[in-house]
Amino acid sequence: MKRKTKTLHHNKWKRFLFTILLIRALGVIPGYSHAPSPVFSAEKYPDSITIASEPDYPPYCFVDKEGNPQGFAVELFKAAAEAVGIYPTIKIGIWNRIKQDLAEGTLQALPLVGRTPEREKDFDFTMPYLSLHGAIFVKNGTTAIQSTDDLKDKEIIVMRGDNAEEFVIREKITSKIITTNTFEEAFRLLAAGKHDAVITQHVMGSVLLKELSIKNVKSLDIPLPEFRQDFCFAVRKGDTLLLSLLNEGLSVIIANNTYETIRNKWFGPEYEKKIAFGELLKNALLIIIPILILAGSIMIFLMRIEIRRKTQKINLEIAERNATLEELNKKQIIIQESEEKIRLLLNSTAEGIFGIDIHGNCTFYNNAAIRFLDIPKNRKIIGANIHTLTGHKNGNGTPCNTEDCIIYQSITRKKGTHSDNEIFERSDGISFFTELFSYPIFTENGISGAVVTFKDITQRKK
Repeated sequence: MKRKTKTLHHNKWKRFLFTILLIRALGVIPGYSHAPSPVFSAEKYPDSITIASEPDYPPYCFVDKEGNPQGFAVELFKAAAEAVGIYPTIKIGIWNRIKQDLAEGTLQALPLVGRTPEREKDFDFTMPYLSLHGAIFVKNGTTAIQSTDDLKDKEIIVMRGDNAEEFVIREKITSKIITTNTFEEAFRLLAAGKHDAVITQHVMGSVLLKELSIKNVKSLDIPLPEFRQDFCFAVRKGDTLLLSLLNEGLSVIIANNTYETIRNKWFGPEYEKKIAFGELLKNALLIIIPILILAGSIMIFLMRIEIRRKTQKINLEIAERNATLEELNKKQIIIQESEEKIRLLLNSTAEGIFGIDIHGNCTFYNNAAIRFLDIPKNRKIIGANIHTLTGHKNGNGTPCNTEDCIIYQSITRKKGTHSDNEIFERSDGISFFTELFSYPIFTENGISGAVVTFKDITQRKK
């Protein structure tokens, strides 16, 4: 089904919690209690949709003894959907069939789909909520497989249409591919001595072997760095309204701890240590940080207006002078604390962050940006042009002009932009591939600039 990117870097969950704390800190200011409002107030999605789940992909999707769909992904989807007023009806079907049903529009969504290049032409994906590694399973006593090179002439069993099949084909692991309708069928064939190995996600495979009481099959300690998986909710290509609602629902249940409750129910509190749950929200964090920085800046701006208004009113209301001044002092402290939290948030992230004005000149930055670009301490950064600072080039090494620059496009097009094929240059002349996101900053006077986040992906490009 689904399974691509390896578990993400450890400090990300902590940084996500910082962002949630920032929202709460800003939300408790007197006169500034902002209840969340629906993202799509002008359009309303139907309050019931049809999705489908697999029968044997434990502990994420499976069918219980009463024939009801269960699993971590099923429960998570229901919680996220209900958080935005959508109530799903869940059907059961084999993966290859339900994947086709979603592509054809018979279904509206699937709860557990690995994001792969092959699937992006048919589906749109939410932010990832789970990352897993793939593994090679063999029959006990197998000694002929010591590395992935040993798989070249072996018969490999995979589930038809699964990302494991896509991986084996994409990486040219072997030409002898045996497909089954389910992984239960695949493991039973392997246990019976037929074929050489099964490739699938490590956690699911281990759980399924235990449930099937198959004791003569084991996983090998052979890394598969290219078979790592980010799992998401998937919708039909172009269904942007449902996609946005599901992303909003995921954000809500992460913020109110429903996600953690469901995770602990299915995996226990030790699961975080086992699969580095703290790295879950890497991609989401790249999107959320600029939005939260923008929200924090707007809140501070509004608070400053309120302080000025209160100060003018003091001259007319002498009797309330002392009480009003005390309130203003408290708000000023909260402003300073909020600014400090934003500064800490900026410097707690592993990604580089720049703020720019509409002319492309730097207005703020974080420590990671300086570290990535190796900018000398004595160099002036505020006011410097973003292209000069970063040595921005296209992915093919040619100079990046203003018209082609996705950073400037986020300002001119008034919407967020993303690319994972850009080149930045350090101050010592060393270039590196970078993935970057750019989001315009909206104020009451229009767009005032953009927030840019980036990270070094040179190793991924190799």
